[in-house]
Amino acid sequence: MASTSINSFSKRLIGLLPRLCRASMKFEQNALSSGDITIPQYWTLERLRQNGPMPMRELASYLQMKSPTATILADRLHEKGYIRRESDEHDRRVVLISLTAKGRKALEEVAEQRLKGITHTFSRLSADERANYLDLIEKLVSRLDATTESTDTTS
Repeated sequence: MASTSINSFSKRLIGLLPRLCRASMKFEQNALSSGDITIPQYWTLERLRQNGPMPMRELASYLQMKSPTATILADRLHEKGYIRRESDEHDRRVVLISLTAKGRKALEEVAEQRLKGITHTFSRLSADERANYLDLIEKLVSRLDATTESTDTTS
């Protein structure tokens, strides 16, 4: 296999990833693909689905945003009915946000349609090629997670 410098690799990837995403998203018609929710808003909904209700401050930290920016993001999701905001029963200064039924439904629609798009897109590769692709992605994610964890414990 030819050796590729990290700079050359990065430039090629910058050109390829949007094309891959567009090819996969052709099969999607949901809140994310239509622009009703943004990528950070989607990450917020997904985090709430995985972890349940959380304080705004924790969400801001997860999204790597300042609290006022995260509040604006949450306000927009609340206005659209995707999340609810409640005061913490133990500390009224803390605002907890949680997913609504509409938020759950939006996530289900995104997941269902993404599955169709990814299935269609990657059906063009052999089973071995898909396995190799997954191995590389999993290796990269594992290394990123390890880097994030070591950074979190040293900060």
